[in-house]
Amino acid sequence: MGVAPPAARSHQLRDRLDLLAIQIDALLESLTESNLLEARRSITRELHFEPRAEELQTIARMASDDCAGGPRRSFPRRFLGTRILGDRTVKRLQEARTLDPEPMKESADLLRDLLGESRRLEAELEQALEADPSLNHKDRDYLLKSGDALSCSQEVLLANAVLAYRLAELAEAAATGSLESAEPRLTEAERNRVAAFAAENITEESSRAGLDAVAIRTHTEGLLSAWNELGQPSEDDTDRRVGRDELLIRMQDAQTALDAVSSRIQIQQDGALVAQVDSLADELRDAGRGLFSIKLRLVPILRAPYDDTSEDNLQRLRGELAESAAEEQAVGGGPRRETEDEIYLGALKDMRSRKEKQDLEFRKTEKISDAKRARRRMAVMLVAAGALAVTSAIVNFVVLPGTKRAPVEPTTQELRPAAKAKRVEAAGPMMITHVDGWNDLDGNARQAQVDKLGEIVKDDGFQMMFVVNEYGEVAAAWDHTTGGGLVEAPQ
Repeated sequence: MGVAPPAARSHQLRDRLDLLAIQIDALLESLTESNLLEARRSITRELHFEPRAEELQTIARMASDDCAGGPRRSFPRRFLGTRILGDRTVKRLQEARTLDPEPMKESADLLRDLLGESRRLEAELEQALEADPSLNHKDRDYLLKSGDALSCSQEVLLANAVLAYRLAELAEAAATGSLESAEPRLTEAERNRVAAFAAENITEESSRAGLDAVAIRTHTEGLLSAWNELGQPSEDDTDRRVGRDELLIRMQDAQTALDAVSSRIQIQQDGALVAQVDSLADELRDAGRGLFSIKLRLVPILRAPYDDTSEDNLQRLRGELAESAAEEQAVGGGPRRETEDEIYLGALKDMRSRKEKQDLEFRKTEKISDAKRARRRMAVMLVAAGALAVTSAIVNFVVLPGTKRAPVEPTTQELRPAAKAKRVEAAGPMMITHVDGWNDLDGNARQAQVDKLGEIVKDDGFQMMFVVNEYGEVAAAWDHTTGGGLVEAPQ
């Protein structure tokens, strides 16, 4: 398997980030006269990056900022470039439907390099905030908020780097026909799954997340075996102590990857149950149980790596961890016990039943003519566009005239009668309301919530409001003169 030298990889990363910097500069230049909805569409189209509400606001502030150079200009652009390249690499890795050693290894190297770049960038920003005399208080606040909104998740980069390296190992073994001998921890069914992905002989329902679970589980099993073989080194056995410390770091990285894959498994399993794809749901449930089983062996060692490593003590620690997980489940979290599967499945069937009823009601309303629907969508979009145009003026620091009194930001409790508000943000006469449960509502219920929220914020002195759903997407807009409407996501 070819490995690019670190110096060559560093140059390749810098070239990619430099190219992205040029694209980002060109995009920001084009956004100076755009409203938020237009900006979001441009960002998605030009950079293949779908910003959430906070990220969109930050990019809009970057476009309107008149600083011509220095840290205030450079740091937000560097954070955005690193974030975009990281998201692209993770998405390409997770959506791959084949196992090819070289692309997997390339993705792993790139993710590791991006992790290092992200850490350096944060360290440089911290140093600049502390020591750069050219930055005033407003500059520091701007840079901190930009970094918080645009920085990469280092846990995501690390988890996917570990996963990509492991998938590259499995791909190489499959390509050379040595899968059975090189990977003895794989069951026959798991070897067949790896071989199917390597040969591109997969069905539409084949689960990449299930393959990732196999990869991380067997990777962790190998680390645990190596840890047990090293044993407890003596005080004067320096080499074994160093080897043990290095192995401990790899096990910590494996736990990060294990947690990330477990989360994906759970999300996809829930979706498969709701969609009634029982075979896929069963496959993912088994994969999740395998990950939880290996975690029961891993966590006690990570909690106390240099304590008693006898099997009796580890068994005691595993029991304590299992009891802790059961207690978490009792209050609504953590892995599910075997006896609770039927309860969970019953709840999901209830969800399906409600969804079917909603679909039936929706089909009844579809008798409205295409022309009338088009006029209604156009009216809503005109409302949203008008509100967003005014927002652009605020983002560009233009104070709207005619405000008779300063708006009073409401608390989430005051908004609760209208919607499940979890956070509010105010900027002059504009307010952003973050809500939960939005995507569980139909169109009529969403419109009703927007209207009720509009009545409340109007009384508080606001001229416009945006509703941001649980996925960070702008879902509705309200204006004090034209009312509220739902915003369609850009296609």
